[in-house]
Amino acid sequence: MRVHLCIAAMLVGSLLISPNSPAQSGWKPDTIKIGTISNLWDVKFIDENRGVVVGDTAVKTTDGGKTWQPLANAYGFNGERYLFPSIHCYDANRWAAVTYGTSFYTVDAGVTWRWDSVKVPLVNFRGIASISGGPTIAVGMY
Repeated sequence: MRVHLCIAAMLVGSLLISPNSPAQSGWKPDTIKIGTISNLWDVKFIDENRGVVVGDTAVKTTDGGKTWQPLANAYGFNGERYLFPSIHCYDANRWAAVTYGTSFYTVDAGVTWRWDSVKVPLVNFRGIASISGGPTIAVGMY
């Protein structure tokens, strides 16, 4: 029994790291140059050209990732700068982003951010999505 488990584990492992694995086909290394060494946590594309990446920094592209422009920083009520672990794009200009205990939104593709006055203390938001254009849902820890 133990020998069968070891052989099965080796086979599964070899499939996962095989250079010809179907899971790795289609990847193209080093094709998008974001130009940051920051932590990046989420990426959303509105279409094949327009997208946004968030994390320790926030950048957007309008040319399919050939160039990236920094987004404006988001500041809370007390002037503290917020980082975004997740972002949701409703369309090319209207986006919502979540962070520790609150959310922000923009109506001008990240040129300015507005702080959502709803603050949920002790909640570390990690994800945001909209259900078929309906309600927006944020999830997180605590």
